[in-house]
Amino acid sequence: MGLKGWASVVRSAAPQSPVLRIVDARPWLNASANALQGKGFERARHYSDDRGSAQLHFLGVGNIHEMRASHEAQV
Repeated sequence: MGLKGWASVVRSAAPQSPVLRIVDARPWLNASANALQGKGFERARHYSDDRGSAQLHFLGVGNIHEMRASHEAQV
C-alpha cells in the first residue's frame, strides 16, 4: 500500500479530524536539500482531499541515526 493509501486509512480511523498531520523528523533545511537533489520530500497537498487538509511538520532532528544509536546504547 502506498502512502496515499495509508493516508486514507488514517483519515478513516479519525473521521472527525479535518487535518491529516504528517511528521518528518528531519529539519526543514535537510528535507529541502534532499528535494533539490531529486530525493524524497512529502508534499501536504498530495494528501489534501474532500475529507480535509494535510499539514507537514518538521521535528528538526539533526541526525536521526545518531539519535537511534544513542537510544539503543541507553536501553
